[in-house]
Amino acid sequence: TQMEWPSRGGFIHNLYAHDPEEGARPDEYGGSPFMTGLVLEPIIKYHRLTGSDIAADSIFRALDWLIKEGLVASEDSFKYLTADKYLSSEGDPDINLLVVHAFGYGYKISGYKNKKYFDVGMKVFLRGIKEAYLGKRKHFNQNYRSSGHFLAYIAGAMKKIENQKEKIKNQAESLDNTKKDVLYF
Repeated sequence: TQMEWPSRGGFIHNLYAHDPEEGARPDEYGGSPFMTGLVLEPIIKYHRLTGSDIAADSIFRALDWLIKEGLVASEDSFKYLTADKYLSSEGDPDINLLVVHAFGYGYKISGYKNKKYFDVGMKVFLRGIKEAYLGKRKHFNQNYRSSGHFLAYIAGAMKKIENQKEKIKNQAESLDNTKKDVLYF
């Protein structure tokens, strides 16, 4: 369904075929951020196994759609649906943790270069951890079944950053020693 609306990139479905209380116009097509997160789980697994360019493209398209159409104004949570009824929503942090893993993976396969995936991922992860409803086992399992993967996927970037900090520190120490030697000479 992504390629039916290639300029959008989401897994778009016909919202008017859903419950009318969801607030969609009869001619509106949209998507569900949390369902997108669930659909991305097997696509990510497939990409990890095969390195498929088609799977990577699908992941990037979906992430860009989530940023463009699924995020609320504060960029720290996702709308339940992209229907008009949810346009001014402050978000539903329960669904954040069903989606965030994909932002970590997208950041990783971008070579840790698409910082927007990292930034959005961190914001929605932190809000999801802070505000997700965990009162029942279903909600706990749903929120934590894949969200921990976000941390695993960004770990490589964190290690890279630490290595860069160490390299800069060593270069600074080397410059300090050079200055001392020059001044002493």
